[in-house]
Parts: sequence; C-alpha cells; structure tokens
Amino acid sequence: MISTLSTSTQREALLQTCAIGRTSKLQELLHTSQEHGQDHDAQPSASLESSLITAMLTKATQNNHPDTVRYILTLLPRMKIPEEIVRWALLSCSIEMYKTLFTHDPSIIHMIIRDGRETQLGKALSIPASPEHIAFLISCGLKPSNDPFDASPLGLACGRWQTRSVELCTILLQHGASLLHSGALAAAAKIGRIEVVSWLLEQGADVNDIVTKAALITHPCKGHPWPALHAAIESGHLEVVRLLLDRGADPELLDEKGRTAYAVAKAGRDQQMISLLGVAVRGKAEPGSENTLGIRPDFVIT
Repeated sequence: MISTLSTSTQREALLQTCAIGRTSKLQELLHTSQEHGQDHDAQPSASLESSLITAMLTKATQNNHPDTVRYILTLLPRMKIPEEIVRWALLSCSIEMYKTLFTHDPSIIHMIIRDGRETQLGKALSIPASPEHIAFLISCGLKPSNDPFDASPLGLACGRWQTRSVELCTILLQHGASLLHSGALAAAAKIGRIEVVSWLLEQGADVNDIVTKAALITHPCKGHPWPALHAAIESGHLEVVRLLLDRGADPELLDEKGRTAYAVAKAGRDQQMISLLGVAVRGKAEPGSENTLGIRPDFVIT
C-alpha cells in the first residue's frame, strides 16, 4: 500500500468525504494521493486497503449516497458486498441504493442478515417502510414467505411503526405470503389498528389463529401461543375485542400462560372488558346463541 494513505488524517478525510457524498472530492483525494505516491499509472484502488474501501462504502451507504457507492465499487469491480453494507442499504429505504449494490453483486439477494437470524425483508420491514421499496425488493427476488427464525413479513408490516400496513400486506399477499401463523392479526390487534384488523379478516385471516412461530416481535413471549383476542385484551383495545368476538373469536382459547381471554381481562382489571368477555363466555355456553353481543362493527377501507 502506498504510504500517502496510511495516516489517520488521510483516512479520515476519505471517510468524511464518503459520508457527505462528495464523489468528485473523493476522486480528487485519491488522484492526489496517487501523484504523491509517484505511481501515476496505477488505479486509485492500488493505494487502498480493502478494509478502507469497505469502511468508505459503509459510510456512503449509511448516509444514502448511491452515486458515491457506485464510484467506490468501481475501485474493486469484483468485490463481494459485505453483509453490513446490505443491512445499511435495507435500512436506507432507498430503491436506488439497493439497486446499485444488486447490480454490482446479484448474489446479495441470497444473503441472510446477522448470522442467519434475520431475513432481508424482515430487516427492511423493521422500520417504517414504503410499499414501493418492499415491492422492489420482492422484484429482485426476495421471498415474502414466513421464516421460522425471523418475525414474519406480514407481522412486521402490521407493526406499530408502519403507517401503510394495508398497502404493505397487499403487496406481500400478492407475492405469496401466507396469513396463517404470520402474527399479522395479533400485531394489528395489539396496537388497536381496528381498520387493519377488519381488513385482515376480510382477506381470510383466521380470527382464532395462534402464533406458534417467532412471528410477532411486538410481543415479549414471541414464539409462544398468543391469539389476537388476547393481544387486544391485554392492550386494552375494547373495540377491537368487540370486532374479534363478533367475527367468531373463541374466548376459551389459551395463551402462552394457559389463560383464557376472560382470565386476561380479569388480570387487566378493566370492568368494561371483563363485562364484555363475561357476556361472550356465557353466550358461547348457551346452545344456539349466535351474535349474543348484538354488535357487528362495519369498518371499510376505501
């Protein structure tokens, strides 16, 4: 390596330039270093350690500068993109950034994040995501199916940080995602998103589906049985509970602690919730008693 790039000051200048996305300044710094090294015929990459190039790439990706990333990748045209870079690209929510990396190294589509414990769609949906970004990632080859080692894409799409859950779920369902054991209904019920709960039920979500995988990261006991009804009761969302019961939620299902819905309501000491569940339990015990709550909310998404 040429000594002109060995000082911490020079390395810091390169990294700072990448962080602010000044591609022309980066080219100038590298060519100046070449001249000082008196090796005018060498490529700029000849004066750079691979670890420094990776650090530069990380800075540019973290700060969402795809033009700078494209230039850095020309320094090592055969470079395999490290997992950390892909992770930052996913978190950037930038279609152009991921496309830049994917064009350079299509094999990144098969990469699992964090030592095989997180899918790329899972990472992209772990922050507020745009449907356009998720649709692009799927078009590149990412699969929206549930993964036993990660929260499901549908469950994440219904997380409290998402503002466009219905659009995200629509895209995922169109490309093969399954509502079964996805945790989507429980996730929406937990945060009181009644319009999303209603929409999921209209799409065929099983009101009595029990999360048995690591499908719902919003619950501390992920991977354990947790019906949507219990999720809504535990979080105090009375209208969601009404809707679920009216759509056939079974108040006698047990959660991960072996509790019925009524037991969860009693633990929460919400008298309205306790009364509502008491009516539901008595109604279920009476033969031929349907719609005992006398409630049929009609939530329509337009």
